[in-house]
Amino acid sequence: MFRLVHISDIHLPLHLPALPPLQVLMSKRITGYLNWKMNRRGVMKNNALTDLVDHIAVTGDLVNLALDAEIDRARQWLEQLGPAENVSVVPGNHDAYIRGALDRAIERWRPYLTGDTPRDDFPFPYLRQRGAVALIGVNTGIATAPFMATGLFDEAQEKATETLLQ
Repeated sequence: MFRLVHISDIHLPLHLPALPPLQVLMSKRITGYLNWKMNRRGVMKNNALTDLVDHIAVTGDLVNLALDAEIDRARQWLEQLGPAENVSVVPGNHDAYIRGALDRAIERWRPYLTGDTPRDDFPFPYLRQRGAVALIGVNTGIATAPFMATGLFDEAQEKATETLLQ
């Protein structure tokens, strides 16, 4: 039996000073910081799954504000969760919170975003086959203006996903 666990919207707790530098918050991050500070701060604890499953799919929002320190911390959390061949990641809109954040997340999390046949170009979509199970990771996360959370599934990713499905 293949045991797959899907977890989403981890929003790893921030370990920040009382208030990050204002120049860091002068963007969409200010609304995310206030939301975390007032609503989410004590919700998610850092307890990792252990040897209970064969594969873990982590989709969307590993971080809150896409700060470099959060992206690095998420990489450390992924390493604690399991080896890259047993953990598949698809970033979410918070991981692409501001322009350039998704590229930094992809760079740091690449082993967890790489299909069985690595590619040099943008990693989405990717395919991982584990026994009779095929995991296809697609990503719609894009940077958006404050108070918006939209995504984009462009034609290139659509065609590549269709090819993988065939």
